[in-house]
Amino acid sequence: MNIDQLLFNAEEEVIRKEIANLVETKALKIWANRLNLQTHREVIARTTELREDIQNTNGEEVINNSSYRCSECSKTFKTKFGLNRHGKSIHQRITYSCSKCLKNFAYQSNKIRHEKDGQRAPATQKAEKLPEKKEERNKGIKCRHCEIILKGKKEINDHAKHHHKTPEKSSEVRSPSPSSPGPSLYRCKICQNLFPTRRELYVHRNIEHGQTGHGKSLIPPNITDQKLQNVFKANSKFIFEDNAEDDVQSTINIPLQNDVSIQEIVNQAEQIFNKQQTAFKIQFSFGFILRHIETGEFRYFIPARNLTLLERPFLIKNMTSIRRLKKKLADISLQDFLHGQRDNTKWRLFYLTNLRISVFKTSYLLGATETRLPDYILANQNIRALTKNTKGNHYRDNLCAFRCLSMYLNGGKEMEKTTKTNFRTFMQHIGNASIQIEDYPGLEMEDMHRLEECFEINVNIFKLREDGSVEVIRRSPCHFKACMNLNLYKNHLLYISNINA
Repeated sequence: MNIDQLLFNAEEEVIRKEIANLVETKALKIWANRLNLQTHREVIARTTELREDIQNTNGEEVINNSSYRCSECSKTFKTKFGLNRHGKSIHQRITYSCSKCLKNFAYQSNKIRHEKDGQRAPATQKAEKLPEKKEERNKGIKCRHCEIILKGKKEINDHAKHHHKTPEKSSEVRSPSPSSPGPSLYRCKICQNLFPTRRELYVHRNIEHGQTGHGKSLIPPNITDQKLQNVFKANSKFIFEDNAEDDVQSTINIPLQNDVSIQEIVNQAEQIFNKQQTAFKIQFSFGFILRHIETGEFRYFIPARNLTLLERPFLIKNMTSIRRLKKKLADISLQDFLHGQRDNTKWRLFYLTNLRISVFKTSYLLGATETRLPDYILANQNIRALTKNTKGNHYRDNLCAFRCLSMYLNGGKEMEKTTKTNFRTFMQHIGNASIQIEDYPGLEMEDMHRLEECFEINVNIFKLREDGSVEVIRRSPCHFKACMNLNLYKNHLLYISNINA
């Protein structure tokens, strides 16, 4: 016996003596986690032993907690069966091997169960989840080689490895394992081709399987690199996104060819001003393709509210406002803004793809009084209307946003008191503490970010339609951990209690 074997045996003996003194599964779990020995055979055997002692599955009468004591380690058992099982597995080191794969088991019952699992009739169908019927839910996954059904993917992979000489593979992802070394591969479900990264799989799907809706002719002539063309084409649904307009805000998308000037941005603002009938606020964001300085890999960055040209939306009321906007933009170095955003990463701006202009209508106030809601909203159990007080009378103020806050922060307790407190807190935050509730016209949609800052909460706003479809009105930049979801009907905000229902 060499020195390595001696050290291994000494370590095993120390582990056996340590766990022999642990008489509760909870204590054993804590000890194993601390030493990273959760999968050690001695720990597994001891855990099984403790559980069987508790359940008394052999049906033997329990006389007291110390009825049967091991002569080797002085450990006590509730049943004679438990004592005999302990002696065979721990001290006599008796193991039971599978006749097919030679896998060893500390207990014969586990070996028998393992062999039965591998003696199912073979079948040709692939692994599939069971039907999601109520009586069949959570029953596991069926092996694609035989009829056996196991709890999850890990169990299916172990089973296939030992009994079918091959691991089960997901239809999309192949994870690295000792039997298949190398990086993970990602499989296209449509053509079964494999790709080394999820991004390459995404690009392949959009280009080869027609998920973008845009042809190759839309690629600018100054893009000649094939990989860059692929990324551009894969994301063309964002780059050539259609303009959108509703009661709250409008979005104008302008495709670019890696070039834009401040004057062009001002010209776009003037065109928008000529079409608007009321004052509005405006904001600018960019879409662009990044390139990794080491690998040369490309990726697309969607225009986002958390990376905007102006710190806050700019109010435009007349041509004087346009001139002020032009002066404000003239102080910004566009190149420094775009290239300076990625200094702390290895991704660098490579190609400017599109400009998104968001127009927020200042005439749109949240807080309509005496709103009459349609039946399809009133019938939805996950939406709280918040149109009437506890006496059944309609609210005659414009505090629906603050009532939603009361529902989220306080669960609706002392609704009127907490609503007024939320209102005063926000007014102090924006420097308008003198305004009275009866004079408050309502919260402007473009000021929602100030509400988020005041209460440190993300606010998403949706619009439920009569046909059951849902439109996203506002998606929060998500600067905070807490998140509140609201539904918009006309000018009234309603609280969504369960967004996943």
